[in-house]
Amino acid sequence: MSKLGITSFASAPAKIILFGEHFVVYNNPAILVAIDKRIQVNARLIPDYGIHIHSDLQEPFHYTSIKSRSNRLDEIRNKPLYPIYDAILRSIPDSFETGIDIRIKSEIPVGIGLGSSAASCVSTIAAVENLFKVPERRAICLKAMASETIVHKGSSGADCFASTYGGIIHYIKNQGFSRINVHKIPHLVLLNSGLKHSTRSMVSRVEEFKMQNESKFRELCKRASVICQKGMAAIQSGNIEEVGSLMNENHVLLQTLGASHEKVDELVDLCNRYGALGCKLTGAGGGGSVVALMMEKNFSKLESEAIELQYEVLPVTLDSRGLEIH
Repeated sequence: MSKLGITSFASAPAKIILFGEHFVVYNNPAILVAIDKRIQVNARLIPDYGIHIHSDLQEPFHYTSIKSRSNRLDEIRNKPLYPIYDAILRSIPDSFETGIDIRIKSEIPVGIGLGSSAASCVSTIAAVENLFKVPERRAICLKAMASETIVHKGSSGADCFASTYGGIIHYIKNQGFSRINVHKIPHLVLLNSGLKHSTRSMVSRVEEFKMQNESKFRELCKRASVICQKGMAAIQSGNIEEVGSLMNENHVLLQTLGASHEKVDELVDLCNRYGALGCKLTGAGGGGSVVALMMEKNFSKLESEAIELQYEVLPVTLDSRGLEIH
């Protein structure tokens, strides 16, 4: 092939969910913020036949049978990097007959609710497609959503949109997304509980809650929708105190669903002791991380105690760039 040896780079950001996780699966709105922690993918055409994936987060993954793409290879479905393999298969031309090497570098911890799988799929598809044609963002996002469902059954797709487009977005599963204009960017802090979670199991737990408490779930959905609506207005007007208050309300809803965890609630209490305007779990829950809206003057005290208690602290800022292809 004339392109043999050509290298392509792409990167995509992590995300936090400010309002609406779990409820978004049931066509409720959610508000997501892309943050300045990114995954970078280097894709390179090589003469060796097959697909070779190296990640600083997982064990290397090698598979030689590109031509078996149609059956998606059941014997390797449970491998951690299988969704990346699937993303590559969605991105190479049917006529492709040599090899491809993928190198993944991540600033995003796995399993704490920051959308590492979505960012990995988005950036992999973009890097691979860029070897063969000019990539198109929406097509990349839709392919990434399909690959990510291998990890997160029943995913709303919101994470992939946040990674692809960046910024702060309002998202509804069956309607798509719109950007939220930012008047004032909040000072956000992530605290990692140290407990990795399974999005799939947490989504199943919420589904079970819904089946057993239909009327209660409908009530929670309505409240979550109102919180999102008010949250969007507060973000647009720069009313940071209102954003924080709504975050607190959203966390109570997630506790009611059974999505929180005692360690997560401990972190929320810790942030509140140090003057957080608002604090909640972000992502599927059952562990993972919390996001706090802090006044900058209070951050150093919170950071000191959190580190003393052996929690990881990650100050984050808004990523308005989204997917970048080089």
